[in-house]
Amino acid sequence: MNDSKTHHNESTRIINGKEAILEDWIQFSLRAKKLDVYFDKNAIKLALEIPAYSETRKKIKEKGVRTRYITEITKENVSQAKVLLDITDSLRHLEGPFGGMAVSDSEFRATANFYNSVPVTQVISSSNMGFVEQQQHIFDVLWKIAIPAKQRIKEIEEGIIHQKTEMITEQDEIISAVKTKYFNPKELMLCLDNGGLQVVYNNYLDVVLKTLENEYNGFGKGVRIMTLVNSENIDTIKEFLRLGVKVRHVTHLPPMNFSCSEQHVFLTVEEIKLGQHATRMLSSNESSNLIHFTSIFEKFWKNGIDAEKRVADIERGGTAEDIEIIYNSSQTREIYTQLLLSAQKEIKIIYPTVNAFLRQNKFHVPQMLTDAAKQRRVNVRVIAGDKTMMEYLEPFSGFIQIRFLERSSETKATFLIVDNKYILDMEIRDDSKNTFEDAIGFAIYSSSKASVHSHVAIFDNLWIQAKMYEELKESSRLLEIINRKLEKHYNTQKDFITIAAHELRTPIQPILGLSEVLKSNISSQFEIQMINVIVKNALRLQTLAENLLDVSRIEGGMMSLKKEEMDLGKLVRDIVDNFRYQISTRTEKKELKIQEEIKSEIIIFADRLRITQVLTNLLNNAIFFTDCGTINVTIDKNIDNAIIDVMDTGTGIPENILTTIFDKFITKSDGGTGIGLFITKGIVEKHGGRIHAKNNPDGHGARFTITLPMTKGHNKCNSI
Repeated sequence: MNDSKTHHNESTRIINGKEAILEDWIQFSLRAKKLDVYFDKNAIKLALEIPAYSETRKKIKEKGVRTRYITEITKENVSQAKVLLDITDSLRHLEGPFGGMAVSDSEFRATANFYNSVPVTQVISSSNMGFVEQQQHIFDVLWKIAIPAKQRIKEIEEGIIHQKTEMITEQDEIISAVKTKYFNPKELMLCLDNGGLQVVYNNYLDVVLKTLENEYNGFGKGVRIMTLVNSENIDTIKEFLRLGVKVRHVTHLPPMNFSCSEQHVFLTVEEIKLGQHATRMLSSNESSNLIHFTSIFEKFWKNGIDAEKRVADIERGGTAEDIEIIYNSSQTREIYTQLLLSAQKEIKIIYPTVNAFLRQNKFHVPQMLTDAAKQRRVNVRVIAGDKTMMEYLEPFSGFIQIRFLERSSETKATFLIVDNKYILDMEIRDDSKNTFEDAIGFAIYSSSKASVHSHVAIFDNLWIQAKMYEELKESSRLLEIINRKLEKHYNTQKDFITIAAHELRTPIQPILGLSEVLKSNISSQFEIQMINVIVKNALRLQTLAENLLDVSRIEGGMMSLKKEEMDLGKLVRDIVDNFRYQISTRTEKKELKIQEEIKSEIIIFADRLRITQVLTNLLNNAIFFTDCGTINVTIDKNIDNAIIDVMDTGTGIPENILTTIFDKFITKSDGGTGIGLFITKGIVEKHGGRIHAKNNPDGHGARFTITLPMTKGHNKCNSI
């Protein structure tokens, strides 16, 4: 009976006129047992200034009616919000309320927006419980996301920016939000693909110009853009450069378009096509997001190439080439994956060890190779270090070509070639590690034709070599043919060593020179340490290049000597003094003494630099393999020859390599190249001398003995 009566009394109607609306509000409020009110920022003034509303609030407060209010508190109405906070049970702030709504236990009222704090002339009134419950639910949802008025008032008075992250899904709203948040920025950092670059030029050039104006007037740092500079966007790039924007080319951009100012970041991960705007944009002023995206930008910016150079390369009519040294193994892994996924014609890859394969199997590289072969018809060729890897690679052999080297490779690097256009050469720092990031040291990414062709030559030679080993095992009749092929390929590899060494020397000097210039212009110890790492590795490359050239000269019989009369004793003293100083200044201290003994004055006719190279090689070896004890350098002579002895108290020479210690690529060190003693022997023999090595009789250390012919009369020449 009661339910029927209630349902019968439910009604919804529209109330017109200011006086009727005011009277209805008074009666509505007095009937309420609880009252929840939601209104826009302009209505606070009405609620406080119209006496009837104030009187009604007092009456319902005396009746004990619980009241809750939601509105937008701004700088303009904060003083009024304080007054309202004092005379209500609870007040909360919510950005952007529109119109007004009030819900009691049995009724609700709703109105349109309050324009310029003018009372409305039309209100919807309803006692329909379905509507009441719906509006109550809406209010409760808004109440949960609103923030306490005291917190909002404090933010306004203390100038605290309310941090918020939101998704904007309409193009007009995105443009409006960007121009509002970037109204007067001191700095802009933009990471853009081709589409994003054009969107910024078409829609936000005024923001860019304002930021540049601030920089010009000394109020900011200007605009920086990192992008992939290519023939498609070169005109837009040139226009930005003309305006004063700093632009850098970054080969491997983050997979997103984003912009950062000192206070706001905008981000989209959707692909932006030329001529189109993004339809979804993440907007945030949260400090954690600002720090995150600023650090991403700075990391990539640091490794970028100035756009002016890139543009010049393109305009010369050639394909702009990249050579990039990567020290972050996570970034190396990302580039590795991107190259595999981008391959269209051919993939060539070398796994020198089982562990190298197993590490890459953890992030599904073999499966990516199989997918490339099956789905994109990519020709995939894999060279494995030895037959022990067969069981791991066999499941993939139906789709990719695999060949094995006859014996385990001594290489400490692995590389990838894609479409004969791109290479990624990775140093294996520690092959015992289980993860790619822990095992890989630095890497070199390059699209340089010389670098790519050199690596292709290496791979193709190894590929053919692996095939030849198979042919050798299949039939002894092919032995003669295979030997001829091996000789040809050996010569090709020797030629490659010469080419590769020259190619390595070309970029090393600019790296060293510019690193020193950069070092002289910075004060940050962290940055100086990073530059020192660059210099150290460049010097390693320089030494390797020079050693490779020496090997080539020795094997080709083309090493020349610039001989002169020289005091061998003085030369030895100078070299030993230099090594004493190096030992004393090393970070890792050794209990090691180095001393010389000059038994007689000896004048020889020799190449001073080459003899210095010989003694330096021997002393470096002695120091490396001697942790404590003594290194003695002795010089003496007999009737015809000067005799130099270098003796240490270190680990000695393993018996298994004692007879081959001067051969190429023989080493007892995990980190050595095995060519230092080969070069040493070549230099000594070029002087007409001899060198031999043996372990000390007491079992501690090794002894290297050199004999060099002494000068006689005036039998001199400038070169041999």
